[in-house]
Amino acid sequence: MDEFLSDRGRDLSAISYLFGIWIAIGITLLYKEEKYTKFHSIQALILDVVFIVSYIFTIMSLMLLYQFGLIASIPATNKFAAAFLGIYLILIVVGSIFSVIWIIIRIYLAHRAFKGEKFKIPIIGNYAEKYSG
Repeated sequence: MDEFLSDRGRDLSAISYLFGIWIAIGITLLYKEEKYTKFHSIQALILDVVFIVSYIFTIMSLMLLYQFGLIASIPATNKFAAAFLGIYLILIVVGSIFSVIWIIIRIYLAHRAFKGEKFKIPIIGNYAEKYSG
């Protein structure tokens, strides 16, 4: 841990991971001089964007797979209700898995940032370091 790192810098870095994209943008814009805080807020921002894009891509892919008949619906007497229920349940399960993984990743990164560690996520960390100066 850097001995010159302020408690405020560590707190803001952890907050940028925990509270999402808008807080990360605000911290990035308000604390431009603190390199540690700026690095973690940019890394959190990039990670949020990657998560949102991958989530949308996964949901759209599932919908297309269902549309082309590659994902079967749940058998029922009403065909429309079965089709809707089938894709709806699949989307709920996939969305829940994404959400749980995302929460675990956020808590882990916030913990590392709060401890004062400059933890670089592969690929994303390089961009964060480049843009944080």
